[in-house]
Amino acid sequence: MARFFRLAVLAVVLSSLASAVSADELKRLYAQILRNPTNSELNFRYAQLAEQRGELRKALSAYERVLVNDPNHPDVHRALQRIRRKLQPDTTQVLAELGAGWESNPRRLNADESDSGLVLARVTVRDERKFGDASRWRTFVQLLGDIYFDSGDLSYGYAGAYTGPVIDVTPTIAMHAALGGGSAYFDHRHFFNEATANLTFESYLEGAFYMVRVRGGYRAYNDFFPSNDGAFADITGKFSFPNVLGEGDVFILTPWLRWSDIGGTGFSLLTPSEQVQPGRFTEYGGKIEYYRRVLEQVSVGGSIAVSRRNYRPTADLAVIPPVEVKRRDLTVVPGATVIFHQVMGYQTDLRADYRFERNNSNLAARDYDNHIATLMLVSRH
Repeated sequence: MARFFRLAVLAVVLSSLASAVSADELKRLYAQILRNPTNSELNFRYAQLAEQRGELRKALSAYERVLVNDPNHPDVHRALQRIRRKLQPDTTQVLAELGAGWESNPRRLNADESDSGLVLARVTVRDERKFGDASRWRTFVQLLGDIYFDSGDLSYGYAGAYTGPVIDVTPTIAMHAALGGGSAYFDHRHFFNEATANLTFESYLEGAFYMVRVRGGYRAYNDFFPSNDGAFADITGKFSFPNVLGEGDVFILTPWLRWSDIGGTGFSLLTPSEQVQPGRFTEYGGKIEYYRRVLEQVSVGGSIAVSRRNYRPTADLAVIPPVEVKRRDLTVVPGATVIFHQVMGYQTDLRADYRFERNNSNLAARDYDNHIATLMLVSRH
């Protein structure tokens, strides 16, 4: 016991001496930097020692000086990213949306259209916190619900989440690897369960945001519905560019490619675009959005989305003998938006959207038009 105590005391003494030596070395390096502030190697050694001592603010300042004096330094970009991750605080962000809407043809029918009003609610939670020395752990939770007044069997709800580490693959690109799942409610009963795996790559460069997500999953449906269990996959990008045509505007491009092996009847709902619909198909498309602040508290915007969906050939059993049917749909959705900022506090906006859906199919019975108008209160916390 006495020997263990002596060893512990010796370890504390040696640690204190090492700390004192590193503190003296830090002071010596700083004195040299004052005499030669543009010396990249002096600044880099100072930053490394400050980081080892846990003096992260000093390390960050020194690494930034290296970047100014030597933008091509082989290690400074990765070091800066590492320090910024260490300094990044734990955060939980909540986006809540509540409002009402109207659709002229919620069932997406070619004939016998019947409109309906609805109530919409969306809650998205993003939680990010430290994981290890310089990594992060990110979790997304999504809750949504659409309640139709005149077409109650179309009411829809979804709850899902995915979670995983954020890894810096380069000094400017981060990867979020996540596993998750969800469950949905439709037509007054449980609809499906799903499991998903996601890889999201994101980057911020000179104010622009770049994101590409690769996702795969498997969905199991309630036996009540004609849809079969099956796999799905998609690749979605989101590229946001500020101040394109003037101060205070933003241009957003969202391309996608989707594949579904879920048998059943395809249908659409007023849900986020990443919600996979039943059907065996391949789809590619994109959406362009532009928003501009025209007054201090008012922004206006416009958008257009175009997608082509090619269904796998199926047999038309209504014809004798049966013939193979190759369904092809082209959907065009122009839209307009007005946003009133800070209507109920600094982080609460009122958003009015209008969209017109036009689906053209090589099967005339699948053509449809649909007008959609929504008014949403959007709050960020």
